Amino acid sequence: MITNTEEIGLELDLGSLSGLNSLISLLSSVEVEKLAKSSGLVCRSSSLLTGAAFLRSQSEFIACGLDWSLSDQCDYLADNFGIEMTKQSLDKRFHTHSVSFMKTCYELIFSKIFRKEVGLSKHTFSHVLLSDSTTISLPSSLSTFYRSHSNKTSVSSVKINQTIDLQQFRIMDLQIWEGCQSDNNYKPSKSVEWGTNNLWLKDLGFYSSQTFIEIDNAGDYFLSRYKTNTNLYIKNGDGKYEVLDLVKHLESLSGKKGFSSRAIYIGANKQKISGRLICELVPDSVKEQRIAQYKASYKKQNMSNPKWEMTTLKILLCGYNLFITNTTQEQISDKLVLEVYALRWQIELLFKIWKSLLFMDQIGQINVFRFECFLYGRLIFLLLCTEIMAFVRTSIADSELDIEISEWKTMKILKKKCL
Repeated sequence: MITNTEEIGLELDLGSLSGLNSLISLLSSVEVEKLAKSSGLVCRSSSLLTGAAFLRSQSEFIACGLDWSLSDQCDYLADNFGIEMTKQSLDKRFHTHSVSFMKTCYELIFSKIFRKEVGLSKHTFSHVLLSDSTTISLPSSLSTFYRSHSNKTSVSSVKINQTIDLQQFRIMDLQIWEGCQSDNNYKPSKSVEWGTNNLWLKDLGFYSSQTFIEIDNAGDYFLSRYKTNTNLYIKNGDGKYEVLDLVKHLESLSGKKGFSSRAIYIGANKQKISGRLICELVPDSVKEQRIAQYKASYKKQNMSNPKWEMTTLKILLCGYNLFITNTTQEQISDKLVLEVYALRWQIELLFKIWKSLLFMDQIGQINVFRFECFLYGRLIFLLLCTEIMAFVRTSIADSELDIEISEWKTMKILKKKCL
């Protein structure tokens, strides 16, 4: 497959790309300047710096690494808006009011983009929703505002939580936290409604029996990998709950290929919901590889115990992929579970794009106000990524070349052509 546009002779006319200019259509100049004044970014009508110029300087330029300095931004303002400012003067414009301005712009752009009517695809569920997070390391100078998971004053990080609809690839919710916050504390905002026939794909970082119960009680559905050492329940002959003996259950599946499932109950105390435990047998080569990796990882962290041996359960778990869900066989068959859950790779790819191509993790020694303006500027740019990707793909399609291109390759082309 060809991955280099020079190899295929494709020229991208970025001047016709509405994605980079769509801020004009999403927020009129009147709206932007009104927001700039109400937020306190612009206090006087005679101010050199306008709201539109500040917004675009923070969100439209794809900075390469650490090159987007105050001097670079001053050059950008002079070249594109005729605004002559010293870097000292510009630096003074980063404060709580400028952060408030960027945050408000982001929220308005987000709401306008996703206010558009999108036809639902003919699936069993209204939305297939995935929640995940990424943590980005920051300079130690920001540790007062963004503590890391280690809680050390010399370490700083920010956590970005988001929920995406994988049927329409829409960002439904996004929250910015300190890096020390646990994923289990994340709950989508009111923009994501429970009880509307949604399917939630959960990863181990978001594994919570209480959350599963809340989703089920609301009338929604979940699909998650099983987290080791968490209890699942079955009913005995007397109709009472007892903990499922997972070792015994997996041993009973020995020799059975493909998928199998059984009814289980999830929860604690008196709060329990019914569901399914789906087990997929993996090839022996995969099982042995997992066992080797687990042993190597454990010994690396436990050099004091070189004779450590895996338990029977851990050995058995290496031979299976385990999932839990409250869906029925008619909604998602055992075989389809793995295919549906594999959709999670899309969010992992998006986070990889954020870090590797949009330079979200390459922040220099800047104050917290510049960082937050930068962060909201990157998020505004990401809202336009779907349109940008569609444009590049359309350009390739118009060239009448038979080429497949992923989000990753699209962003690489865009970055190379824009710089």
